[in-house]
Amino acid sequence: MEAKAESMIAGLEVAIGMYHVDTGLYPGRDDKNATLISDLTADSGDAGWQGPYMEFKSRDIVGGEYVDPWGNAFSYATPGVNNTASFDLYSDGRDETSGTSDDITNW
Repeated sequence: MEAKAESMIAGLEVAIGMYHVDTGLYPGRDDKNATLISDLTADSGDAGWQGPYMEFKSRDIVGGEYVDPWGNAFSYATPGVNNTASFDLYSDGRDETSGTSDDITNW
């Protein structure tokens, strides 16, 4: 399941990068997972938007949020704490606790 979470994060990184190249902005600027999904799949209104940038499987969307293999929403923040010039994207991993050794991150 860790490999799946890593793959999901990698896919989001690519989609977010394409959005950034087209608009000069990062999607989901309110740091909400659901807004990130919306911005990547439907015209965000940002100049230069050329999406959709990613298609999401319905089984991976719960309560409007993109969830990891353990059913918990991925965390997203821009600017990031660890990636201050871009964004942080992570799963709390199997133990569902942030800041532990099983977290899966983009830094």
